[in-house]
Amino acid sequence: MPKTTILIIEYNQIFYKRLAEKYKGEKNLHTINGSAENLNHYMRIHNIPYADAIVSDQPFASLPQEMSDSILASARDVLHEEGKSLRSNIKMENEDDRKVLL
Repeated sequence: MPKTTILIIEYNQIFYKRLAEKYKGEKNLHTINGSAENLNHYMRIHNIPYADAIVSDQPFASLPQEMSDSILASARDVLHEEGKSLRSNIKMENEDDRKVLL
């Protein structure tokens, strides 16, 4: 039986704390306060050789171009050749908008 491991990477400290609290105790789910630019590093820490799927709601339009490029390159590096990537474009006007997602 395949074992699924989920990494939730959140850059914002406040939102990270909410996610970590919500999902504490979940087996095979790791909440990380950091940047998706370091996806390969986080996967190595958790002994994940590659990603079968990447789901992202990263606001690429609001990030510096260099950071966006780095995140996309990192995702491309770890995604299995038959893997799937899904990106949404959720626009957050302020911190309160994120509460809806929890």
